[in-house]
Amino acid sequence: MTGRADAKLSFGTLDISENETDFPNILDLGATTAGGLAVGVHVTDEAKGGTGVAFKVQGSADGTTYALVSQAEVALSALDGTSELSVAIPRGDKSRYLKLSVVKTGTFTAGTLRAYLDTYTGK
Repeated sequence: MTGRADAKLSFGTLDISENETDFPNILDLGATTAGGLAVGVHVTDEAKGGTGVAFKVQGSADGTTYALVSQAEVALSALDGTSELSVAIPRGDKSRYLKLSVVKTGTFTAGTLRAYLDTYTGK
C-alpha cells in the first residue's frame, strides 16, 4: 500500500498515541461517489498499549453534516506495523465528501496509521 495513493485520495497520517481521532484530510469526490470502493489503512508504526480501534468512515453530501457510512473493528494484534486493512464503502453510497475517524479502546503509547481511498480487497 505504501506509495500507491495519489495525494488527492489520501486521508493523511494519524498518530494513535495522540489525542487526535480524525485523520487530517477530508476527501471531496466531486460528482463521483465512493460506493463500492474502500478505505485502505496501512500501519506504518506498530501500535502499542491499547486493545483495539474502530475505523469509522463518514460521508456527507454537503461537507458539513456527516453520517456513518461504514466501520470496522480491529484488535491490537492487527496493528503490528506491517498490517494493511480495508474498510468497505457499500455500493450505492452517494457521499461526495468522506472523512475517517478512529475510536480507540484503551490508551495507546505508539502507533501511526496512513489511510487513503482504495479498491476493496475484502480484508
